[in-house]
Amino acid sequence: MKSLEEFIRQYPFFSMLVFICIGFLLRSIRRINLNAVRINIEALEFALEDEDIEQAKYSLQRLKSGFGL
Repeated sequence: MKSLEEFIRQYPFFSMLVFICIGFLLRSIRRINLNAVRINIEALEFALEDEDIEQAKYSLQRLKSGFGL
């Protein structure tokens, strides 16, 4: 941990840039996950409307895996 503190003291602007880039990457990953969840919910709704149990089970499994359940 001491080396990280020394790096931040020596290169403050570069370290801020690195942390900002990490934040943007994490935010974009979260957006992708939210879009995938939205798509899977729509697929589940369509499967339930059509009374397609196999497709509904598949969509539900994909939703569970997206949340780590």
